[in-house]
Amino acid sequence: VVLAPDGTFVRALGSFCELSTGNGCVDPDGAGPLEMGDGQFNEPWGVAVDDAGRVYVADTWNGRIHVFDADGNFVRKWGYFNGTNGELGDPYALFGPRGIAVDGQGNLLVADTGNKRILQFTPEGELVNQVGGGGVILGRFEEPTDVAVDPRDGSIYVADAWNQRIQKLGPDLAALAEWPTYSWASTDRYHKPYLAVDSQGRVYASDPSMYRVFVYAPDGQLQATFGNFGPELNRFGLPNGLAIDPTTGQLLVADADNQRVMLFPIIN
Repeated sequence: VVLAPDGTFVRALGSFCELSTGNGCVDPDGAGPLEMGDGQFNEPWGVAVDDAGRVYVADTWNGRIHVFDADGNFVRKWGYFNGTNGELGDPYALFGPRGIAVDGQGNLLVADTGNKRILQFTPEGELVNQVGGGGVILGRFEEPTDVAVDPRDGSIYVADAWNQRIQKLGPDLAALAEWPTYSWASTDRYHKPYLAVDSQGRVYASDPSMYRVFVYAPDGQLQATFGNFGPELNRFGLPNGLAIDPTTGQLLVADADNQRVMLFPIIN
């Protein structure tokens, strides 16, 4: 869904298809089998926009990335649903990809959650790099759910959910540092933390099952925590996605269970 800065509706992209049931899928020539059409999704968990206005969508349970132009027209897609046993491998085998982001070079970063890796693609879908695989050492991941880019220097942060930490990578995807969240213990399918980085390099991290958001300094020191359970404007139902408004610097939070997007002022 595309919204104006004041929250009014602009347009919607895509439609639903679940191949396992055939629900919503298409049969172009009427002879079978059913197919996933261009721009059809099954639980899209990630969206990103590049400087050219291209819109990227992580089609999580179809294992694909879709690309639309600035007017919402379908451009291309890549990927298919499959696993790599938690190791590096076929970059187009995607297992529940969630968070995506555009890096400083205009490439697309993909948190391939179920395959425990981070992928880097050109806008045309060509592989640039992949890192990770399952494990607990620096540079390995267990359930990486999101990626976010520091606009100052291109550093990349990864929500390494089941290792209960945030990892920092260089623009070349080399692992640089990590810090613990002392949370993210839940393995519930809806507990998928997301990240955002502001113009000062502060890292924001959602903690869905605890109904709060963390704010970290660039070195990983916890600066603030806010939120609790509830429908009020200072509380959350299930805070997942985060984003920084590039114009105002304000924080946007996707509060899933309260079915709303929340806007918070800049934290000084």
